[in-house]
Amino acid sequence: MKEKITPCLWFDHQAKEAAALYCSLFAKARITAQSPMVTDIEVDGQSITLLDGGPMYKPNASISFFYICESEEEMNRIWNAFLEKGSVLMPLDSYEWSEKYGWINDVYGISWQLSLVYRLLN
Repeated sequence: MKEKITPCLWFDHQAKEAAALYCSLFAKARITAQSPMVTDIEVDGQSITLLDGGPMYKPNASISFFYICESEEEMNRIWNAFLEKGSVLMPLDSYEWSEKYGWINDVYGISWQLSLVYRLLN
């Protein structure tokens, strides 16, 4: 049996709030379990555990999530939501490896790399 790796993100008592934000932004996202300290979500088939651990640890950009957006509208919606009280690491722009890409930390300090889906032209 193949085991999946489930990332665990440490929050300062904001896991439920973060889960609600992520589930409102990503089309295929849902809360799968919740307890006083842990909220489990699934984003497009990837399980993520959000832990209300307190102020001892802060996330940093050494770990980031790479999310491929299906449309520019989806990408702009997610980007703008993360931009509110977040910080840009690489601007949303065209790069050699992607027609549209950006790297951003959300309000909780979680790092997200967003890229527009690559489509082959006939």
